[in-house]
Amino acid sequence: MTNSRIDKLQIRISEHVSTWIVQNMSSDANLLVTTIQSVQIAKDLSFAKVFITCANDADSACQVLNEKKKAIRQYLSIKMTLKKVPELTFLIDHKFAALQRINNMFDKNKL
Repeated sequence: MTNSRIDKLQIRISEHVSTWIVQNMSSDANLLVTTIQSVQIAKDLSFAKVFITCANDADSACQVLNEKKKAIRQYLSIKMTLKKVPELTFLIDHKFAALQRINNMFDKNKL
């Protein structure tokens, strides 16, 4: 399996998870401002780490998504033609949060 195949799968999983969030979690305002930053899939396609950021409370958004990962995997199995849909783990993307803090420091210094 080539890296380009894994790269394509990472993009597709990111798109489908985002779609699932919009379709199924519209009642949770915290999840509507959640962004999928990246997806990392193991070479054997058995596990996938989904890195998210959230404008409000990233910890609770991550917790809710981890609780709903079975439903998300079922959705992915319908939308994607894979022999086995990877086990999903939702994690907070701390790199993005660090960039936001740095940008805020620059903004404060401009004023």
